[in-house]
Amino acid sequence: MRRISTSYEIRGMKATVTSWDDASTNAGNVENETQFTYNNFGQLTHDYQAHSGTVNVMTTPKVQYAFASGADNTIRPTSVTYPDGRVISYDCGGHVSRYRLFDRSRLQLADLNDRESDVGTSNIVALQPVSVCVPTIDHVVAAIVAARNAGHPVIMMIGGHPIKLGLSRFLIQLMESGYITCLATNGAGIIHDFELAAFGETSENVSRWIKTGQFGLWQQTDQLNQIVNAGCKANEGLGEATGRWIEEKKLPHRNISVAAAAWRSGVPMTCHVSIGSDIFHGYPNCNGAALGQVSHTDFLIFAKQIQDLEGGVFLNVGSAVTGPEVYLKALSMARNVARQNGETISDFTTAVLDVVELPENWVDGPGRPPQGKNAATSTHPMYYFRPWKTILCRTVNDGGRSYYIRGDHRQTIPALWQGLCHRNAPENRDSV
Repeated sequence: MRRISTSYEIRGMKATVTSWDDASTNAGNVENETQFTYNNFGQLTHDYQAHSGTVNVMTTPKVQYAFASGADNTIRPTSVTYPDGRVISYDCGGHVSRYRLFDRSRLQLADLNDRESDVGTSNIVALQPVSVCVPTIDHVVAAIVAARNAGHPVIMMIGGHPIKLGLSRFLIQLMESGYITCLATNGAGIIHDFELAAFGETSENVSRWIKTGQFGLWQQTDQLNQIVNAGCKANEGLGEATGRWIEEKKLPHRNISVAAAAWRSGVPMTCHVSIGSDIFHGYPNCNGAALGQVSHTDFLIFAKQIQDLEGGVFLNVGSAVTGPEVYLKALSMARNVARQNGETISDFTTAVLDVVELPENWVDGPGRPPQGKNAATSTHPMYYFRPWKTILCRTVNDGGRSYYIRGDHRQTIPALWQGLCHRNAPENRDSV
């Protein structure tokens, strides 16, 4: 043996290791070879070992590894099969924990048609200018126009309410016009968007349905878990998988879906779930491992967008926890890599659009934390409003700019759209 070559599959995992009788590249004969295949979770499923020549998957001896599918929130190994047919089985018992689990098979999902949803297609707001003056919106509009004309990204993180309030058309046109280059949301945002696209209705009377234990437990909405599984198999994020599903299935109201519009426009839409916080997480068909994978993929897609934030804009619209926390971690990752390359990510603009009332001197920040070596004796009661300390202050203190726009989303989002889409489209419309 004079040389060893190694190849890798698309996810970066080792695919083959080949031994050659010639030290020169692209020369000589194969002496022996091993080949590896993996499942959707990156676990080794087949290990082929050809002792003479290349691997032939039909005849080469192999060791096979089997794993739980993830349906019961586990992907533990279940068996190993050797070339001679001998099998070693693993039994982890009836539960993956020493504690008892909730039996989801006992849940009764009701028909969505009986829900009497609070929001329907008639509540989707038409594209029209607003007459209300929204202070400082012009500064944000100018920053977005400058960023897009220079080819820099504009990343928007939204909570569920902008969609629930019927503002999808404004978000769609901002993406299609090239002003939003990445749209991120939480699990509520993807639920409302999917339900509107599929059924023409969304949202429910929580007080009514929680009394009988029916809140969130609807038959038709379990399609979201089918989307999760399909996205997991395709190595997609949840936002991307949802947009593709809505488009390919030609769901009846896909024209008002921001996920579908993002898919059509090639704009990354990411969904950042917190397991247990969304209605479809408890359904019998929810695969926790797959859900974790598609949301983590979206986090990495989002972090890649943040990597290019220098000169760009980050908008947080109605997300008090998920938005600032995901943004903070992604920015730290991006700055870590930038520092290694002798670069910085500091000259960018942030804006928070929310209904919370901040003090006039909000730019000074909420003060010191109530714990640690430099703990404050008294802390502003809004200290834990994360968009303030994280997006408006901490992450722009070394060269950035921030704006706080207080108001109802039904005024602020149309005002943003009016300031942008009534102008000429940006010179550089390519997604960043």
